[in-house]
Amino acid sequence: MSDASSTSNVQPRLEVLSPLRESAQFVDTPCLLTVRITWPAEAKGSLQPIDFIAAEHGAQLRGLVIENDPLRQPQELERGESCIFSVPVRAYEPLEFDLSEIAVRFKGHVAQGSDRVPLPPQPLRFQPDLAACVSVRAKPICRYEDLGTRLELVVAPRGATPGVESLELSLGPGSQVRNGPERFRVATHASTRREVVVDDDTTRLDVTLRATVRGIPVEQLLRVPVEPFESRAERRFRFLVPENLVHDDLAIYNKQGKPVDVSDGEWPLRTGQRYRIHITPPPGVERVELRDVPGRLHVVDQEVVEERAEKRVFVFRVHVMRSSYFSFPERMSYEHFDEHGEPCGKGFIFTRLTETHWNKAIHLGLLPTLAGGSAWLAPASGFGVEETRIASAIAQTTLREHVEPWLIVIIPALWLFLCFVDAVQYRVDFSQLYADVRRLVVATFTRVLSLLPQSIKKVVPGFGRLEASATQATK
Repeated sequence: MSDASSTSNVQPRLEVLSPLRESAQFVDTPCLLTVRITWPAEAKGSLQPIDFIAAEHGAQLRGLVIENDPLRQPQELERGESCIFSVPVRAYEPLEFDLSEIAVRFKGHVAQGSDRVPLPPQPLRFQPDLAACVSVRAKPICRYEDLGTRLELVVAPRGATPGVESLELSLGPGSQVRNGPERFRVATHASTRREVVVDDDTTRLDVTLRATVRGIPVEQLLRVPVEPFESRAERRFRFLVPENLVHDDLAIYNKQGKPVDVSDGEWPLRTGQRYRIHITPPPGVERVELRDVPGRLHVVDQEVVEERAEKRVFVFRVHVMRSSYFSFPERMSYEHFDEHGEPCGKGFIFTRLTETHWNKAIHLGLLPTLAGGSAWLAPASGFGVEETRIASAIAQTTLREHVEPWLIVIIPALWLFLCFVDAVQYRVDFSQLYADVRRLVVATFTRVLSLLPQSIKKVVPGFGRLEASATQATK
């Protein structure tokens, strides 16, 4: 390889092939940065690109991670040759970046006292995937003869996206909306429903999601297909038949083989444990299918069917997955199938997922208890190791001076509190209780504001808006 100092006035030409200038990348998703490197014909010697690095020496790329491959084999470029050089880049939070802050580092080339050549200026933006935050469905309701088809837009939350503010949905420009809102706000914690009227031949809607994520405006286009419309003439009439509910012999056994007793019509199941559920259907049932409760009750497997007194007993092993501080009612469903594979009955198993309150109380009170227990050894810091032992230090420690009383009773107090809340959670409407307490606090605060003299109201900035907001909240 020839000396690069003679080529300091000739720089390689860099052209960014991807990502495109107008495209936006998603947070926590690798984006392929591809660059075409051309070594001019008038240059001398050869050139070897090594990796991507910060353009400034000693600088750090803010929020951007370049995943260089340490095992990449260097490619040597002769005069007049070009190559494609690419590397994945990733951002773990919303970010607006300029590619000129990234440079390609070369071996055997020094340009203006540096072995780095910055990329051409081009904005690079990483934004959250708004489609992962909400889901959009377009369901037809009815069809008018001359006005079009009425659709119901259902925007449902799919997952929490941190930092998303003022999420907004707009239709168009490709969507032919004849009647209804073209732009409306969307809640990220509850479903939002709006009705619009579009042309009869509309098969999809162009939906644009806009939001502000940590001060950065974000916009994303979605193609939402319109679900097929089923006219009333095409619908087949059927009588409303009640479900064929069955009442089978049920039994549940714990891991040790002991039966679980029914309490108030529910089977108490502890979280983190496995149970065996025995279902004994009437004769003629060839198969029983027990369904999972996602995130709470998982059917591990179905064991071999046992024959008992001309009856078939279907045995299932179930793992209780849900863990909570309080009990929670849950219902499992199962279905019967005959010899032809047709469903012939449906049943339910009512359970209550419970948790050991002592276990939770110990977890919550472990840290305060350790902090209080460490106070017993506090006097040991005043003695030399050679002069006394830990026993003498503990002997001079008194509960009144070194241990707070509440640290001793924290675990029993937490246990009693959890037991009390678990007992009354289904007997008290906490949402109504919260609304009543909030209304009382706001009313009291409004009354206090009204009693303040006018001189104070004029001096305090924004006092009028505060009083108006409190008055509005009481209505």
